[in-house]
Amino acid sequence: MLIKLLACYLLLQATKDVVKEFAADNVKYLELRTTPRDVPATRMTKSSYVASVVAAINAAVSSEKDIIVRLLLAIDRQMSPADIDETLKLAESYASQSDSIVVGLDLSGDPMVCI
Repeated sequence: MLIKLLACYLLLQATKDVVKEFAADNVKYLELRTTPRDVPATRMTKSSYVASVVAAINAAVSSEKDIIVRLLLAIDRQMSPADIDETLKLAESYASQSDSIVVGLDLSGDPMVCI
């Protein structure tokens, strides 16, 4: 459990730092992209990963009032159909519950790979 908390904290801190750096550069709108991932060693699930990133964005925006931050969940073209489906469901779920933080999907990876 302690490892999961540490992993969530590090993800939260890294995300907040990225937002703060862009805000310091006077960026007004920022779209972050991330691929939800399971981290078995820390027991972090894809859902808790996304929840940590959303929480970090909310925390960063509350202290950096002059920036709008949105999140795209990335689907890598090499993902399995089950992983793609899980990411789609996460995007739908978080889009409806994250105060408009999660706004869509990003298709990433080798464009020569067919899904």
